[in-house]
Amino acid sequence: MDCPHNDFVGTRGNIDRFCANNDALIYSPFFIRCHRSWFFSWYNFVFNLLVQDRERGRTTAVLLLALPIGGLIGAPASTWILDNISWLGMAGWRWMFILEGIPAIIIGIIVVFYLTNRPANAKWLSKEENDWLEGELSAERKVSSSINKVTKLDMLKDSKIWKLALFYFAGYTSIYGLSFWMPTIIKSLSENATTNLEIGWLAMIPSLVGIPAIMFVGWNSDRTNEHKSHLLVCLMIAVVGFIGCGFSNSVFMLVLMLTITSFGLYGFSGCFFAYMTFFFTESLRQLE
Repeated sequence: MDCPHNDFVGTRGNIDRFCANNDALIYSPFFIRCHRSWFFSWYNFVFNLLVQDRERGRTTAVLLLALPIGGLIGAPASTWILDNISWLGMAGWRWMFILEGIPAIIIGIIVVFYLTNRPANAKWLSKEENDWLEGELSAERKVSSSINKVTKLDMLKDSKIWKLALFYFAGYTSIYGLSFWMPTIIKSLSENATTNLEIGWLAMIPSLVGIPAIMFVGWNSDRTNEHKSHLLVCLMIAVVGFIGCGFSNSVFMLVLMLTITSFGLYGFSGCFFAYMTFFFTESLRQLE
């Protein structure tokens, strides 16, 4: 059950440094997105073996804080590398992939040795804590098996699964679009911030707002047990922000609208993966 996802991401980042043309750079992200979909399948399976239902929203939120924090650190760091590093005669964008890929490889190795599949394997829990948590999770799995589909065919026939897929597609298409194109969008309206580093500082603002958005939505959806309504509100906020971006004619308004959009999209991330686990039994979460 060990998942070398971070190793793959870091290795791919270093491989990108050797891309010789635009086509290679276009295809490379496609393959990592395919791999990432497998990673989240693995994550959902292990996640449900370790975390109780009532804690899933806030626990997912803590995990996915990596999204805005990555943008918060990565935006200025990446643009600084682009402008200032050209060691060994290689362009800054190549060093950006190399330097940002190394931490992912290191963390991936740590995860292989540290992350466990079940509470019983967690060395940081006492025997009493292990027994209690295993009992709680076992009871939840029995309830889930009595109300959810237990075969893959029944699951595929369930309209709720296709609605979840639509939610996922809409939410993460928007998140990736925002993260990929935000610097370019800001630069298109910028008159004063002309350097890559200045654009990077402006791109930090939406990511900064994403941190409380993820935490609040994850915590409040668990508290109220209203994950669906939180998802709907978050997507509506994101829609308002995207529409506002289309009518923005200044950097200030554009960054403001991007910040509103980020609040909605990051908030969506804060509870979606917790919400979807309520529709699967343990047998349907396992990887083939």
